[in-house]
Amino acid sequence: MQQGQQNANGVFLNGRAQVIELLQMLSSAERERLLNQMKIKNPILAGELVEESVCFDDISRLNSRELIVLFQYLTPVIVGMALKGVEENSQRKILSQCPRQFAEEAFEIMMTPLENERVNIRRAQQKVIEVLIQLRRRKQIRL
Repeated sequence: MQQGQQNANGVFLNGRAQVIELLQMLSSAERERLLNQMKIKNPILAGELVEESVCFDDISRLNSRELIVLFQYLTPVIVGMALKGVEENSQRKILSQCPRQFAEEAFEIMMTPLENERVNIRRAQQKVIEVLIQLRRRKQIRL
């Protein structure tokens, strides 16, 4: 038995990265419930984990005001590319909240086939995540 890997109660998660990875795999409701429980015992750690466990799917949890704030910090190209990897209903919800010109440009990018599409989608989604984290730090949005 490896030291630090198991204890009498079961498997021991050895590292913050593993916890963040697990949080990212949970649904937003489950993640929120766990982090709220954690806030009771350790609010600083819970706050850090909230920030580090942000994933692109969290954009669908934003209300219309928060989406408008988010769009002020992103270009239509980034939004369109990031939304290529999302299901159609989420694309509609998100694009319906942005200004018409912005939405049309983002939609055009979504429909344009590109080389290295997966890599570009991942980069665009990562950029959105970075902006989400910055806006959360400034308390302009809630996640």
